[in-house]
Amino acid sequence: MTEWLLSSCDSGRGHEIGLALSWRGRLMAPAWAFICPAAIIAARYFKIMSCQNWPRVLSNPIWWQCLRIGQRTACFLTLPAVFLVWSIPGVVVEFHAVHGILVLSLCFLQLLGAMACCSKGGPSDPGGMSGDHYDMTRRRLKFKRFHRSNGHVVLPLIVITILSGLWFANALCWMWFSVTLYSGVLCGITLLLQRAGCAFATFQTVWGPDPAFPRSQMAQTWWATARPGDLMNRGGD
Repeated sequence: MTEWLLSSCDSGRGHEIGLALSWRGRLMAPAWAFICPAAIIAARYFKIMSCQNWPRVLSNPIWWQCLRIGQRTACFLTLPAVFLVWSIPGVVVEFHAVHGILVLSLCFLQLLGAMACCSKGGPSDPGGMSGDHYDMTRRRLKFKRFHRSNGHVVLPLIVITILSGLWFANALCWMWFSVTLYSGVLCGITLLLQRAGCAFATFQTVWGPDPAFPRSQMAQTWWATARPGDLMNRGGD
């Protein structure tokens, strides 16, 4: 078993890729294969924690902090990795490079959108009640659709880019195994959390289910999400 894990995936090719490319892989793999998927799961399913006692305790910051820290950590690891590639003359792998550029471009748009994701408003905002998020203005709804659609396009591109990078580097079997195992665990967690009904629309998780709030009862804007107030009322019935 140990011998297999330490062998290359393609025995017909070598695994000698040089110091710069090997460090690029060590930076990129944790960023995109491990950190980003976990941050996305946290953003979708951790808006209300089981220990939170919602709706008495609102606006749980854990999901947002996980997403923000995950994004920044991935960017922090990616920048030196990209520099390492540019510093090596003659290293061009078209398929992997094109998909990598697409991933970085779309993720850059995600970061720009997050920095301009509209004003908040609401009772907890010192700037006043009115705000794009609290009022669910057209600008906010457009941002939500773009941000989520863009994210769902990025996910399969990330998978393709990681797999093509592993193949290009003729990665050792333990690398393939660790990425596959981790991805399988995350897919299992995602399935369990989705079946448990943990994908909640953001508005009620922040301000509660009170119908007095302007957009508390608005229809869902994305697939397989629920208003937590509806589930609470259903449980009470």
